[in-house]
Amino acid sequence: MNINKTIVYALAINLGTLCLCGQVIAASQLASLQLYDDADIDTVSLSHLYPQPSDFLWIEQQQLKVDAYHALEFIADAANHGLDPNDYHNDLLQQLDPMAGESDARLFDLMLSDGLLKLIRDMSTGRLDPALVDPQWSIPRAAFDATVFLRQALSTGQFKAHLISLIPASAQYQQLQAAAKRYRDYVSRGGWFSIPETVTLHPGDSDQNISAIRHRLAFENETFILTTPEQADYYDEKLQRAVQQFQRRHSLTDDAVLGPATINAMNVSAAERLQQIHMNMERLRWLPDDLGKRYIMVNLANYQLNAIEDEKVKLNMRVIVGKTERPTPSFSSTMSRIVFNPRWYVPNKLASVDLLPKQQANPD
Repeated sequence: MNINKTIVYALAINLGTLCLCGQVIAASQLASLQLYDDADIDTVSLSHLYPQPSDFLWIEQQQLKVDAYHALEFIADAANHGLDPNDYHNDLLQQLDPMAGESDARLFDLMLSDGLLKLIRDMSTGRLDPALVDPQWSIPRAAFDATVFLRQALSTGQFKAHLISLIPASAQYQQLQAAAKRYRDYVSRGGWFSIPETVTLHPGDSDQNISAIRHRLAFENETFILTTPEQADYYDEKLQRAVQQFQRRHSLTDDAVLGPATINAMNVSAAERLQQIHMNMERLRWLPDDLGKRYIMVNLANYQLNAIEDEKVKLNMRVIVGKTERPTPSFSSTMSRIVFNPRWYVPNKLASVDLLPKQQANPD
């Protein structure tokens, strides 16, 4: 296997008058923007984006340009990426009538530009700062200038295609998008009820809580058909297959044992799962747009390694990761060689922190 230039990625898939750089936004425009200062208007980028204070980017001859509709559609679609469209002025833009007069048109144009710049930036490099959210994250984010991108996108005649290019194209991201759509539906239906505390159950057991487990699994597994009432409390083969499918999906040992780990996973609400999915989408947005022709992706959360070449999984295996109290950091590195059957010695930290206390407690 040629591993030269193979990149390894390991991560856890959870106003007044303004004059800047020679550009001026008129005081009358900023007076309108002051009403929305809680939205953190990016006045610096707006000053660079508008060559003249009287310019419009999205309105021509008192009509919205085609690109304006694409921009509004892109903002409204932010919800499908785990982002809130209203963080990009979607609610305000829907209320404003740019045809109502000069002041409304000016405010609409500025707010659409500001919201779109923010969304372009968030879609490209992530909304959150990984250094603050995940201290273990050490994968550098690529530099990105949203203003330059927007200018170029508007000048090409392929504005919509440029916006779409900001969406991560990886299979992992697409899978998370599909999962987020399902879980939004689960949340809208009210989610599932928690399963009461129960003893560990095995196939063939009977228990009053098995009926609740059946309903929990049936909520998100359309292929699982509830049994007749007289069999509802019996752990049969159909339930066993459904439990094992649930365990595999949540990176649990698929032993069909309904123990604390499996029950706890079932009791995570649909809203919590949706939040986890959104956070994982954010993590993927932190990664470089181009992961390379050949790379290794290690998912620390489910102990899986995938070796990817030409967008195809060439190798999949389980891996060992750090403990919760000493987690494996998220990192990227270039792999130059691989050692098969290496000699392995107990690392000093593992020996002193993990093994020594056990040996001291039990010398035998």
